[in-house]
Amino acid sequence: MPNALGLALVLLAASPAIASPDDSRGLRYFFGMGVVMRQAPSELDNLDGLDRTTYTARSIDGQQDLVDREVGPRWRVGLELGQTLYVALDTGFGLTRVPEGAPMAPFRDASSVTMLGVVGARGHVGRGTLGVEVGGGFRHFTYCVGESAERHDVYTGMQKVVEARVRAERAIGRWTTLGGAIGTSLVDDGAWVGTLDVTFRTSLRRRAR
Repeated sequence: MPNALGLALVLLAASPAIASPDDSRGLRYFFGMGVVMRQAPSELDNLDGLDRTTYTARSIDGQQDLVDREVGPRWRVGLELGQTLYVALDTGFGLTRVPEGAPMAPFRDASSVTMLGVVGARGHVGRGTLGVEVGGGFRHFTYCVGESAERHDVYTGMQKVVEARVRAERAIGRWTTLGGAIGTSLVDDGAWVGTLDVTFRTSLRRRAR
């Protein structure tokens, strides 16, 4: 992943500007929606540290790294600060595939909500754009562990999220683009994220001189 980020930075620096100089004073709002896939460290081997009730889950012996793998819808709203820079609020909901291992219980289910603030920069490459972005925020997770869907306990907690992504977009209409990103965590080994979305933009609005 560091090689991909480095390549994106090189291409971003070398990409030509195809807009006029006045575009540097333009503002444009955008809204995107799509799907997000994420791998994050699981907290199922540390239930004692989470909010819990009375059910005691039976953990397996031995140390191992557990990860949550999830997929779900994603929404993104932001502001383009001229031709290159942009900021966004990125929110996703994930249905989590609970890892094998701790805890061993008849019923295990999980979900999460992730909210990130994003800062990015991009340049034009052919008919599309390529850029890099950094996001920071939190992931709120919920584990349901117990005997059944009717009889279980709920464990909740939060993780900090800091990640770097490479993002590419291609225009599919005057105000619409199809985009995707892949990224890696800057704080958790083995954590990654991938997204695919459609983004809608407003017309260019000039900044006051």
